[in-house]
Amino acid sequence: HGVEVQRFEGDEAGRLPLDAVLAMLGEREILSVMAECGAELNTALLVGGHVDRCVCFVAPKILGADAVPAWNGVTFQDSGALALTNAEWSACGPDIRCSALLRDPWPSSHGCPDERPGR
Repeated sequence: HGVEVQRFEGDEAGRLPLDAVLAMLGEREILSVMAECGAELNTALLVGGHVDRCVCFVAPKILGADAVPAWNGVTFQDSGALALTNAEWSACGPDIRCSALLRDPWPSSHGCPDERPGR
């Protein structure tokens, strides 16, 4: 147990090369990453096609114009929305948690990573 630091060269704006970071994790058989982050990284992960499951919390609050968005400048084709499937809803204190799939990461194995080819 412990911590291992990996260094990646950022782009001209200092952003991480997400493809390289996720490829490195995949090589180490780390198949699940939780990203609890701001709008810029949320957007980069979503637009880059790196999100299989989205977990969102809805709080019983009304936010004003100065609220921080979850995603920045994201536009979607056709209807202007992404379709989520297999939604699961649950209460989490006063909040509501929704966990749903954007896509099945293991479609041929019904979502079970231990049944992937070569395992």
